[in-house]
Amino acid sequence: MNIICIDNDAAALRRLMQRTRQLVPDATVHGCNDPGEAVSLTDREGCDVLLTDIDLGRSHIDGFMLAERIQRINPRVNIIFLTECDEEKYGVEAYRLHASGYLLKPYSSDALAEEFAHLRYKTV
Repeated sequence: MNIICIDNDAAALRRLMQRTRQLVPDATVHGCNDPGEAVSLTDREGCDVLLTDIDLGRSHIDGFMLAERIQRINPRVNIIFLTECDEEKYGVEAYRLHASGYLLKPYSSDALAEEFAHLRYKTV
């Protein structure tokens, strides 16, 4: 299983990757802080699960736009959105993109595990 984690905050990205590796030890876990890098990585190696922050900082695209680009490459990608912002419009957009999960920061390892247990598309 190929998992791509993306967050513009380096510390948050490290925590996300560490928790993901603990939960899915057989997976290949990549970390990116640039959406373009995540798209290129998906092109080269595929992506079964995308864990993306919605707010990608100064990037020209947000997590929703990134998810749409990744879905064009792999329509069966599991997307788990992460956000600090508890706005209804974000939940609606995640639903529109058929996300597998949606977590508010700070999230626990148990909450992340719950999202992995309910992935929309099963992976090998």
